[in-house]
Amino acid sequence: MSYFDYKGKKVYYEVHGEGKPLILLNGIMMSHTSWQIFVDEFSSRNQLILIDFLDQGKSDKMEGTDYTQKDQVEMLKAD
Repeated sequence: MSYFDYKGKKVYYEVHGEGKPLILLNGIMMSHTSWQIFVDEFSSRNQLILIDFLDQGKSDKMEGTDYTQKDQVEMLKAD
């Protein structure tokens, strides 16, 4: 399992394959597992990066904390 730290929170990500980076972003009620049926195809010619936003999947939860979409964008830009 791979994580990086963003402002004291653990953010989960996976990297599959090699080549030009392709990042798949989750919608509401999704996690990295939502993309599993596409991993083989998308990673056959690309470096596929799956990431769980804060409060999704294996990333840390944001209980008791207000956050916005902008916070999620800043987290993506951070690492």
